[in-house]
Amino acid sequence: MSGIINAPWKLADDRATLLKGAFNDELLTEVLPTLVAGALPLIHRADRPMAVLDVLPARGKEARSDADDVINDPVMRAVSERQCIPTLGGGLRHPRRVKLHPEKLEPEILEIWASACVDPDEWTHHAVISPERRSKVVRLLGYHQRSAVSVREWVEHLVKEPTVEGSAAAVRIVARLSQTMPELRGELSRARVLLLEDGTLHACQRGQVFLPGGQQAPGRLIIDEVLAGDAAVVAALGSLGIEIFDQAGALRSELAENPIRWERVWASSRRNELADSAAIFRDVFGDNVLERIQVRSFSGKWRAPNQVFLPGTVVPEDGSRDRDFLVDPRFHQQDLELLKELGLHSGPRRLPNPPMEPWRAAQLMSARDAYRRETAQPRMLDESIDIDEGRVAWPLEPMKMLSDQGRAAMTDVLLREYEGDERWRISRRGGGGPKSGPDPVWSFIREHGRLDTQIGLQPVGRSLRWGEHAEIDGVEQPLPFVVRPLTDAQAGALNLKESEEDLRPNDWSALLDQANGWPEEQRFLLYAWAAYCGHPAPARIRARRGQGFFEAPPSQVAVTHRTEVFDSLVLAQIPVLLVTSVHDFDVLREQWQMPDGAEMLVETIEHEPDGEPFTLTDRFPPLRNSLDDEWHGLRVQPCKRLELLTSTPTGQQSKPLAQHMDEGTVYVTGQEDRLILLQIAQALDATFKPDVVLRRMEEMRRNRLRQDIAAEEDLLEKLLLAVGVEDLRASVPTAALASLRHSIGEPDDRAIAKLALAVDGYGILQAHVRSLMKKQLDPPATWAGQRPAREWVRRLGFPVEFAGFSGAKRAAELEVEGPPVLGDLHPYQRRIADKVKGLLAPDSELNRGLVNLPTGAGKTRVAVQALVDHMSETSGDVRILWLAETDELCEQAVQSWSQVWRASGAPGEPLTLSRLWGGNEANERDGKQVVVASLAKLNAVMERNNGNWQEEYGWLVDPTIIVVDEAHRSITAQYTQSLSQLGGANRVADMTTPLLGLTATPFRGFNETETARLAGRYHRNLLNEGVFPDDDDYAYLQDMGVLARVRHQELKGADLELTASEKAHTEQMHRLPDTVEQRLGQDEARNTAIVESVLALGEDETALLFATSVDNARALAALLTYRGVEARAVSGNTDPHARRRYIEDFKAKRVRVLTNYNVFTEGFDVPKVDAVIIARPTYSPNVYQQMIGRGLRGPLNGGKDEVLIVNVADNITNYGETLAFRHFEHLWK
Repeated sequence: MSGIINAPWKLADDRATLLKGAFNDELLTEVLPTLVAGALPLIHRADRPMAVLDVLPARGKEARSDADDVINDPVMRAVSERQCIPTLGGGLRHPRRVKLHPEKLEPEILEIWASACVDPDEWTHHAVISPERRSKVVRLLGYHQRSAVSVREWVEHLVKEPTVEGSAAAVRIVARLSQTMPELRGELSRARVLLLEDGTLHACQRGQVFLPGGQQAPGRLIIDEVLAGDAAVVAALGSLGIEIFDQAGALRSELAENPIRWERVWASSRRNELADSAAIFRDVFGDNVLERIQVRSFSGKWRAPNQVFLPGTVVPEDGSRDRDFLVDPRFHQQDLELLKELGLHSGPRRLPNPPMEPWRAAQLMSARDAYRRETAQPRMLDESIDIDEGRVAWPLEPMKMLSDQGRAAMTDVLLREYEGDERWRISRRGGGGPKSGPDPVWSFIREHGRLDTQIGLQPVGRSLRWGEHAEIDGVEQPLPFVVRPLTDAQAGALNLKESEEDLRPNDWSALLDQANGWPEEQRFLLYAWAAYCGHPAPARIRARRGQGFFEAPPSQVAVTHRTEVFDSLVLAQIPVLLVTSVHDFDVLREQWQMPDGAEMLVETIEHEPDGEPFTLTDRFPPLRNSLDDEWHGLRVQPCKRLELLTSTPTGQQSKPLAQHMDEGTVYVTGQEDRLILLQIAQALDATFKPDVVLRRMEEMRRNRLRQDIAAEEDLLEKLLLAVGVEDLRASVPTAALASLRHSIGEPDDRAIAKLALAVDGYGILQAHVRSLMKKQLDPPATWAGQRPAREWVRRLGFPVEFAGFSGAKRAAELEVEGPPVLGDLHPYQRRIADKVKGLLAPDSELNRGLVNLPTGAGKTRVAVQALVDHMSETSGDVRILWLAETDELCEQAVQSWSQVWRASGAPGEPLTLSRLWGGNEANERDGKQVVVASLAKLNAVMERNNGNWQEEYGWLVDPTIIVVDEAHRSITAQYTQSLSQLGGANRVADMTTPLLGLTATPFRGFNETETARLAGRYHRNLLNEGVFPDDDDYAYLQDMGVLARVRHQELKGADLELTASEKAHTEQMHRLPDTVEQRLGQDEARNTAIVESVLALGEDETALLFATSVDNARALAALLTYRGVEARAVSGNTDPHARRRYIEDFKAKRVRVLTNYNVFTEGFDVPKVDAVIIARPTYSPNVYQQMIGRGLRGPLNGGKDEVLIVNVADNITNYGETLAFRHFEHLWK
């Protein structure tokens, strides 16, 4: 400021210098300031609002004269009493009525604020921004004890009256300043400038306020919707982390609560992705997350992460111990991965700078103090000392409070983390004086850790490093040797003791106290070690007395190394220790002054013999190789009673002994060989094992048995040796045994073997595999005629057939060429064959037909011959499909086709025969092909590929003709489905493929409906109709000699009454239930009559017998064989290859009778059968005709002139239907 002041100044002689004095001072300090202050309104201009400030003097500038120093302050003070500060409103304002904004604000921020300010006259003009102008304003305000407002007050002024505009500007300023002036963030975070939906104001605090939208947020602070519609405001809030209320927002909201409700925090975190939750925790708590969060322990307490572990390594998941230190896996089940992400683990970990713990803080302080002493600088500040800790284990504090098991687990973790040579490096900041020392974690482990030793968990200071005395003569010593392998560095860092002699007296005292809970063997051994190491005898020790324990001074406890002495003293109720060696005995006697237990006893032995004594090696020969020669003649005396009588100071005691050795005799009490051997071994202190001796004896017995079996020439005696009579008896049907007992009494062993052989035949050894194994004869695992089985039966001298039959698989295809000599067809056969060929004629009206000929009349030959003739006369491809139900019928068909084609097929042209049953598959062939298939195989083929069987076998559809053997079965659902698919039609009725049926019984029992269906299936075209005179085929064929004449015999059967359920079954099924057939088979008189009828046959005559059940077939075979008629039983369970061998034996008359149940009704072809015995009550004419047909083949077809048919006429008293054989009396009358 400058100007001219006219006044009556008092001047010096030079007329230029003011004189100092009261007059001039009054002008300068009172008059002049008033004049200047009064002139300010004249200076102020709206277009130059800072003009007033610019003319005012500034403090601190160099004074140009003495007057400057005199007038500066009075002028400014006078000005401060006038309107002197320019305002945003354009005028001047008194310092008491104007506010100054905070300093260092950017113009842009000031502009935003000014745009929302509703009272600009109350605020200093924002041009007051330079240091000089601001200092003048501050000086003027200072005269009235005022200063600039805080930044919080400044921004909150915008919402003094809450408006959207004011809040928007304030929020933008808060966001901008938080970024540009981070030192103000704390103050700005408390500025209540954010307008909420309820009209109130709140600070811009993340997690406490939220933008509208998102999920419902009851009780949460939501920003005003209009305010939230301002994009600039949303951007500003976004920079402050304020967003809509979603799951992340919910978690932030919970973390912003005071106090934090941690149960709700974790529930909220589970609704976020793991990474999102972890980021929120770190954002809210920063680097202090492991110090700020709280988790729930298994005991229900909320604890910090440095106080707990995740389940597993240190604390078990079930909380069975240390539950205060276990993160509750039940509550935190969904949080475990998040907790790991935040830094919690199941055990301590080494971290570069973990949260501080008390033990570590104490060690740091101690290290700094030590450094000051070593460097002789006691006043060195902590900040001047650098300590390089490396990676520090965290957390360790819980170890102080954990159980011994928990401490041991933590110790184990630390020993995996630390190698033993870790050190802290200490130096002065800026360089100089480096020092180092062992990592204090080792002292922490030494003080609080636990180690697993041979005697359980022990403090580190009481533990021994593993050494030579840890195990002596294979016995672990009861000393605290550390089990865990340790490096030299680790053992050194732990200061482990090297030897039991390094244990201190207090260590021994602690171990002796622990030993009171140990097994007595360990405790007694520890006593010996303590005495050996010079530890004085304790006041009392725990000894054995009777069946319990007793604590007494060592001088009152006996000691012995002999078991028998110990046992006697126990019986006498005298306190005693048993040690394992003479050395331990001597040590305890000398060091602890314990009395000798043997000196307290007088002993005698009493025994009561149990039979004669025997020589050891005579009874147990293998011991000759196990014992020294001196023991070979040792005598063994079995005893009923063996006692040790002991006289003690308290009286006489008796103790039973298991064994005792005395002058060449061993007294034993065992009853079985194994126990006797065990007692002998203990008496002799021998090392042989009873099981090995008995095993060798068993091997000797087994070898002798094998030799005896092989040397025996009689087959029945062989079976008795190999199997045993009782096991053979068990395989004979009870009906057979009952019949024999009634007639001859109890059968002897050979009779039993003979019966069993008749029952099981070639499979007798296979049927008794368990018995062979029980006798340890090592039978083969697989029979079926394989090499091991054959070699085994040969070694034992059995017939090779007893090994089973290999039954080599037949080829899937067979090419045959003729011609062999084959007889011409009989005239009736030729007529039927011509009708068969007629089915294939192009102009034929009927292409289906049924051939009905009695068994033995040549159905198969007629059909095959007709079709072979057709093939020979046809050029090009011909494919015939032949269906049968059993493998035997299929193979008979293959053989018939082979013979006929070779005899009369087209010369030089091959025929392909394809077997499609069992394990065989067929392939499509050009030319002439016959596919012989079983119904079961065909159905299996049609089920392949989810029913898309034609991909593989489509070439079978619509063959030249389909032939069905045993066609009386061909109306079943299974046949119907197969035939329709083979004919390429949805129904059998719609098929155009020719169809030929072969049967001896063109009817379905007495069921007229099913018989009509059967006839309809073949278009009611009976091809043999009109061929025989008067349609009497049996009489015609018997006269020709094609069929045998029948001689009939009727046996009286059993009288039987059916139960209600049995009767209902019979009426429904037209056959007796299994229970009734079993009862008939047990009827002794009935069985006797059947056997007698067979015995009445000639000596070289054969018979086929149909029994009531499998068991009845076996019983009859056994009875017949016993009576001298070689018989064998065949059932559905009989091996097919063995069955064929039985048939061969039957043809060769090595076997005279074959008994069976439901086996030989079809497909059995033996021309010369002398008798057929029907012992099975049969109501079905189909089944009956199939059975008798086995013996009806006459001399013209290689059979007999006459066959005997024996029918057993049972009387079912409450069932009136006639037995089937009554309908066939025309055959024998």
